[in-house]
Amino acid sequence: MAINAIPVKVIFDTDMGSDCDDAGALAVLHVLADRGEAEILACIYSSGTVPFGAGVIEAINIYYNRPHIPIGANYDPEVGDPHDKMDAEKLAKDTTAFKNRIITNFDVPEQTRLNRKVLIEQEDNSVVYITVGHTKGLYDLFVSI
Repeated sequence: MAINAIPVKVIFDTDMGSDCDDAGALAVLHVLADRGEAEILACIYSSGTVPFGAGVIEAINIYYNRPHIPIGANYDPEVGDPHDKMDAEKLAKDTTAFKNRIITNFDVPEQTRLNRKVLIEQEDNSVVYITVGHTKGLYDLFVSI
C-alpha cells in the first residue's frame, strides 16, 4: 500500500557504469513506483566517458516493465569516471538478452534538453531530482537557464 496518496515525481540522474550503486538505486526507485510511491519521469545518464550507461538504464527500465521512460545523456567524453567497472559496454550491447534498443549516449536526447522538456511539462515545485554519482547533469541544467 502506498504511503503517499500522490506519487513523488522523480527525475533520476545517474553515472551508471562506474559501479553498482546506480543499478541498485534505480531498482529501488522502480520498486517505489510499483508501490505507487514514485513516478519516474525521466532518467539522465550524466557521464560521457563511458558512453554505454544509457543502454544499461533502458535495459533496467525494460526489466521493470517501464520501457517508456525517457532517457537523456551527456555527450561530453571528458565527463565521468573513465573506468567501466560494471561492464556497461557488454550489457548495453547485449540487446538480445536485455531487449534494449539504446546502446550509447548518442542514441538518446542530450541530457539538458530532456531535463528541460520534462520539467516544463510539470507544475512548479512538483519534481524531485535524484542524483546518484556526480552532479554534472544538474549543473548543466542550472547553467542552461
